[in-house]
Amino acid sequence: MKRVESLFCGRCKKKEVFPLNSPIYVNDPVSNAPAGFPSNEIRTTKYTILSFVPKNLLEQFRRYQNFYFLFVCIPTLIPSVSPISPASAILPFIAILLVAAIKEGWEDWKRWKQDSEYNSRKYEVYRDSLWVNIYNRDIQTGDLICLKDNEEVPADVVLISSSHAEGVCYFETANLDGETYLKQSVAHPELQSFTKDKLTQINAVLNVAAPDKALYSFKGTMTMTKERMLMQNPLDDRPSSENGTVYPLGGKQLLMRGVRIRNTKVVMGIVVYTGRNTKLALNQVSTPSKFSRTERFTNWVTVLIFFLQMALVIACTIAAAVEHGRTNYTYLHAGDADSTPADAGKVFASYFVLLAYFIPISLFVNLEVIKVAQAYFISVDEQMTTDGKGATVQNSNLNDELSRVSYIFSDKTGTLTQNKMIFDSCSINGVNYKDAGKGELKSKLKDKEILDFFLNLALNNEALVEDNGEKVPHFAAPSPDDIALVKGSYINGVKLVDRDTKSISLQINNKAVEVYQILYILPFSSQRKRSSVIVRTPGGKIMMYTKGADSVMFKRLDKSCINGPIVKSTKKHLTDYSVRGLRTLVIGRKEVSKQQLDAFTAAYNKANGTDSMNNREALVDQCMDSIEQDLFIQGCTAIEDKLQENVSWAIDYFIKAGIRVWMITGDKQETAENIGKSCKLISEESTLVRIVEAKDSNECGEMIQTAKKVLKTESNVSLIIDSASLIFVLVEYRDDLLEIGEQCSSVIVCRAEPLQKAQVVSLVKKGTKKICLAIGDGANDVSMIQEAHIGVGIWGEEGTQAARNADYSIRQFKHLARLVTVHGRYNMLRTALLVEYSFYKNLAMFLVQFWFAPFCLWSSQTFYDDWVMAGFNTVLLSAPPLALAFFEKDLEEDVIFRYPEVYRELRDGLYFTPQSFARWIGSALWHSLVFFFLHVITVPDAMDGSGLTADLLSSSTLVASAAIVTIILRAALVTKYWVWISHVAYWGSVLLMIILFLIESASLTQFPSFFGVMPFVMGTPWFWLYIPCTVLLCLLPDMVFEICQRDFRPWNYQIIREVAITRGYSPLQLSGYNGPSNTSAGFIDVKLTMESEPGSGGENLLSAQEPLRRDSFAVELSDSDTDSSNNEELDGSDSSLVDLT
Repeated sequence: MKRVESLFCGRCKKKEVFPLNSPIYVNDPVSNAPAGFPSNEIRTTKYTILSFVPKNLLEQFRRYQNFYFLFVCIPTLIPSVSPISPASAILPFIAILLVAAIKEGWEDWKRWKQDSEYNSRKYEVYRDSLWVNIYNRDIQTGDLICLKDNEEVPADVVLISSSHAEGVCYFETANLDGETYLKQSVAHPELQSFTKDKLTQINAVLNVAAPDKALYSFKGTMTMTKERMLMQNPLDDRPSSENGTVYPLGGKQLLMRGVRIRNTKVVMGIVVYTGRNTKLALNQVSTPSKFSRTERFTNWVTVLIFFLQMALVIACTIAAAVEHGRTNYTYLHAGDADSTPADAGKVFASYFVLLAYFIPISLFVNLEVIKVAQAYFISVDEQMTTDGKGATVQNSNLNDELSRVSYIFSDKTGTLTQNKMIFDSCSINGVNYKDAGKGELKSKLKDKEILDFFLNLALNNEALVEDNGEKVPHFAAPSPDDIALVKGSYINGVKLVDRDTKSISLQINNKAVEVYQILYILPFSSQRKRSSVIVRTPGGKIMMYTKGADSVMFKRLDKSCINGPIVKSTKKHLTDYSVRGLRTLVIGRKEVSKQQLDAFTAAYNKANGTDSMNNREALVDQCMDSIEQDLFIQGCTAIEDKLQENVSWAIDYFIKAGIRVWMITGDKQETAENIGKSCKLISEESTLVRIVEAKDSNECGEMIQTAKKVLKTESNVSLIIDSASLIFVLVEYRDDLLEIGEQCSSVIVCRAEPLQKAQVVSLVKKGTKKICLAIGDGANDVSMIQEAHIGVGIWGEEGTQAARNADYSIRQFKHLARLVTVHGRYNMLRTALLVEYSFYKNLAMFLVQFWFAPFCLWSSQTFYDDWVMAGFNTVLLSAPPLALAFFEKDLEEDVIFRYPEVYRELRDGLYFTPQSFARWIGSALWHSLVFFFLHVITVPDAMDGSGLTADLLSSSTLVASAAIVTIILRAALVTKYWVWISHVAYWGSVLLMIILFLIESASLTQFPSFFGVMPFVMGTPWFWLYIPCTVLLCLLPDMVFEICQRDFRPWNYQIIREVAITRGYSPLQLSGYNGPSNTSAGFIDVKLTMESEPGSGGENLLSAQEPLRRDSFAVELSDSDTDSSNNEELDGSDSSLVDLT
């Protein structure tokens, strides 16, 4: 039944919901069947074999333009109405639908292959009293499963035991969050003894919470009865409830689907969540639908052209009715029973079909094709690759939106920095050791405070030793900070040798190994912001070592040291480290008495063993918080997280391009400010305005007013705001923050929570109505990335959650400059040309039909041959629009990097504006007039020397030939970047037209009405005279307009092109300039100044927001205009002023 269902349902199957309050019977599928747990089969396909045709048609007809073309085809099936053959309208429409269906089918087939491979993996499961290998898709809730090393977990599984004596299972979560650091799960202490054979004898029931998206949260209990329990079961003596012995289960006992087992030979578990209920499936949220402004404008333009078409159709219908009433041409109504009134419906339908060609049927498929091509160009861009891996595109709908970015919101750690932590310095007992990262304290371990400090670093972590034979072994840990601290401890003489769940082995200065017994591990979490370990030392003492953020650690210090000199010195060192841009942690310790330990043990066991699944975590947190008090400060650590390559270049480039950059980070204020200065987000001339540490709304309002006063007197201001102040701002001062942020050159938000990141982006996006781009690398950046108009993720050390949920993913921050300014520019230019040229060519060609209407007395007689009309978009002129859309460039890539200011006018409206579209429509109107009336005025009825008058097809073929050549040359006129494919597309289309016309003229059986037409037309002198005259008369106004516009009202990019030529270097000579990688070259400092009255000075026009519009201008290059890569002056002359007028 499931197989039959899958043939029809595909991904449209109703989402299965976890049955609430349903117990899971272990290894009892019969008892679990009534609960209706979902299957473990993964299905991401949209279609099946049987559903493909109807569902794909349904998908395609959600697009309004397909409904429009369907309505156009319907009248062609009525012979008395249609002026053209049905095939000439239906076949192109079917071809368009077929191309789109093939694209959809290909993409869905690839998804099916991935699903099939995943569902067909085999796992060892206990079924019918035997351990058997079954397919992944057949795994059920409640199954006993045996997993091996390096296997991927197929469902959410409760860990019962493992090959490690302590029931530990190591795994990596790369498929969930992208992190490759090892994590560990630990079986319940009293279940660890269950081997593979013993596990099959248990009789147990699981009660678990409904599945949710929280990756590391799980609540449940396991109740075990004695009916089938082994006699030697160590749990027999455990206190039992009425229904059996109850064991609490938490996040540490859950292995999620998608994690990969590492360094563990065998793992035994029970399946709890399958299929759609697994945490991986619940977290696979599709990116929100986003549409570009270009797409919306295209839809608006389509509607506008449709209204134009309907207006002309109605005009023709009215004119036909009037003409019927006043003429006596009875032969026009020979077939009518009543020849006096006109059949308005028939005329309306006929002209609706004829003028339907105003909207190009191929445009919407071409747009899909060009989006795929643009995504491909981004993915294969070698200058956006790192270690052979390039960028990826998840949402190609936004390709052209990249050209309109006004704001960039960036995370810091892993986005601007490398997220590869290096132990740099430390402060111990109030003394700063700036060379601790080089091992300077190795010889000072006799000092008890120094030794105890590094014992904290070596013990308080979850690092595993993976000896690779090097001087410093490789460590695997859930956090890169832990690895940096363990390595820092190692090079200073306190070496982590080995660890398991019960003990940690250390070697101090190569002496005998010391074993520390682990009593409790109090793990780090984003809420706690600290971690602790309670150990029994070799000397028998019970010690608790704690490390965490200063915001939580200082609150937990013992009263005797809270105002002491060590705390004061440590705070000063923390500030110094933060100013240097280093990550800091405060280190503390506490000796725990036996009474304190016993009290904690009782409270911890009670909280952790409660049967309630709702408040267990809260009780455990309270218990841990109670013992993490009265700490004695040991000092602090400083970890360096270096900036990524060319981050400073990229941010400086964005600022010069007129893009405002906001850095939103969770780091403390001093660290964020220093990183802002290091990456040039804050310049040396900037005035810093701070809205930080606001204790209430009034204080926050006062700081906002102070910031506004500074902005009135200073032009270069950078704003610093922290999380505490942001709480009040986002509630009461939203408009004020927006006003200040728009005037500041840069903004830094520090100590920000993930939700606050998204709120800040939302505020700017909705408040300014400008395009916002957000970039990050961690799971905490996902909400910000999805909130922005454009989301960009970085494949980083923090995982791949950001990259997977983004519209675009790149490898390094510097690649963002190329993505936005190069690909964004080309995508906008090419999409604009494709849309505008497509509408132009159809209007220019088929407005002729309207001009012809009065000459045929509004009888809806078609002017062109049916197959010329049918093949115009799909065959004759299919290549020129695509050639423009694939390869056109207005500036070379290297020139774009040299002149960041050219991005301003691109963003503010250079391409695909109402003005530019109106120019194309005006050109189409003029060309259509020339096509038709030049023929009417100049070409005589007798086209050849025989004296025979030309028929309609001969005249229309002559007009069509001239129109197609002119339209192709119009594309050539706007082409600025020629490649060999451009020549093939343009001149090949002209040749193709002639060949097809000749083929149609030679086929008497297939095209009887067109037989001999093309040879006749080409044999007349008018063919060779009319076409050049038409081309010249049509294109001359376009060329004059282009020349006048460039001379009197040039765009900035046009001036830059002339600069490149005038200053003595061509785009080809610029190919050696590497842009971001050649930071020594910097930018060419260009000032465009208006020549006015002598001595009046000039205005910096490239820095202006509005496009340049001046009657005369000059280009002035500064003394720094030297290409440092070859040490040659760009102009080669003494004068620094070149007149371009």
